[in-house]
Amino acid sequence: MKPPGDLLDPDQLEALVRRVVREELAQLLARPSRAILDDWSHEGSEDPAQDELLLRDAQER
Repeated sequence: MKPPGDLLDPDQLEALVRRVVREELAQLLARPSRAILDDWSHEGSEDPAQDELLLRDAQER
């Protein structure tokens, strides 16, 4: 039996680390992208009058 500190040899440790990193990257890539362009919740409610004011102000500058 190996001593407790020698549970994995270097090749086994490298294989384990590679597998864990590969699995973590696969999970990250599987998640849907939440870009700011996909999430309009920060825009608030519809306000056509205010939108018109903002548009006019931007065109004057």
